[in-house]
Amino acid sequence: RVDGGMVQSDFTMQILSDILQTSVSRPTCYETTALGAAYLSGYHNDFYPDMNSFQQKWQCEKQFTPMIEHDKAIAKYALWQDAVNRLIR
Repeated sequence: RVDGGMVQSDFTMQILSDILQTSVSRPTCYETTALGAAYLSGYHNDFYPDMNSFQQKWQCEKQFTPMIEHDKAIAKYALWQDAVNRLIR
């Protein structure tokens, strides 16, 4: 599961799924970090009766699955690491 503004990019979510070689689930509410803070505040103030109520509200908008083979994912990750290393030098 992912959250935050960047999840709006299908391209980014597909790359994440490909590199991690796992499915990535994007929620209907992109800013679930802020929503989680609101839920915890409501829980603390007895607005929500139990933690399970949070889980029941989560909904998947789109699921991304790996579209490249494992070996290709490893090679792409190595290229990304090289690019990052060049930037921080």
